[in-house]
Amino acid sequence: MEAVKDEKQDRGDHAERRLVEVTVDGQAKNVARGKYLVADFKTAVGVAADLVLDQVVEGQFHELSDTDKLHIKGGEQFVSHARGGGSS
Repeated sequence: MEAVKDEKQDRGDHAERRLVEVTVDGQAKNVARGKYLVADFKTAVGVAADLVLDQVVEGQFHELSDTDKLHIKGGEQFVSHARGGGSS
């Protein structure tokens, strides 16, 4: 009797996590599509943990907290910068 293969195995272990391209600070980065905590996404694309990450949507900058969730589909744009709000 022939063993039945798992459908997911036939497609490959990473079929659901295929790489997509995003832009971070003007640089193209390849990451697995899917859901991320912002802190984990920053690590995946090489952004230092002490920087803030903004997502650029239709020309508008949206600051992301490290605990926010992202769903990466490909084509997203991000900009990192130092944390603001220092005292004067």
